Amino acid sequence: MICNLIRLIAFAQLLAFCSAKCDAAVIWQYDLRNLGPLNTGGSLGAAISQPKALVDGTFSFTATLVVTGSNDIGYLATASGGIGVNGNTLNGNSGSESLRFTMLVSPAPGVSVTFNGFTDLGLSAFSGNDLAVLSTDNIYLTTGDNFTVDSAGTLSSTSVPGTPSAFTVFSVLDTQQFLVASVTASFTATAAAVPEPSIFGTLVIAALSTPMFRRFRRQRNSVDCDGMVG
Repeated sequence: MICNLIRLIAFAQLLAFCSAKCDAAVIWQYDLRNLGPLNTGGSLGAAISQPKALVDGTFSFTATLVVTGSNDIGYLATASGGIGVNGNTLNGNSGSESLRFTMLVSPAPGVSVTFNGFTDLGLSAFSGNDLAVLSTDNIYLTTGDNFTVDSAGTLSSTSVPGTPSAFTVFSVLDTQQFLVASVTASFTATAAAVPEPSIFGTLVIAALSTPMFRRFRRQRNSVDCDGMVG
């Protein structure tokens, strides 16, 4: 009987392990280069949103990129385009023009989603002596969390330090003309876990269910975990 009890407890623990939550990493790039008809430009308003239904295996959720501009957001819809403010570029002096990036996540029933943060910022027409500042607190003058981006040539993308849940890209010079072409974000989708039974509950179930797992009656001289039965 003791052996059967041990086997059943091990089986119950295996079921609990298989029912535990499983994680899947999802990385997605939001393309901001073609927000209108090809080879056009225009205004999108003070804020824009770009929802995306993401699926990884059995996990599904909607992640919406939200962009807020210091002024109306403008776009340039070409292969090398993107978004800016006051037209379609970021070119204000000393942080007077900026774009703020945040994320809204809506998981499907039975799925929880963790937004791990932004990882990369795609740039367009960023070259020469262009300068930009990435900031997490949305304030240009507080330099403790600022990261300066500059290029002597052409810079197509840069990592976002610290993978923050929100960040702002500021312009620095009024002579520059760069755009934001894309933003990459990382998520972890988690399936809802089946509650694991307590150890006490497992023991009770095992004790009640042991007779169901016994195929043969113990006979004289049969072997059990306690040794020989006389």
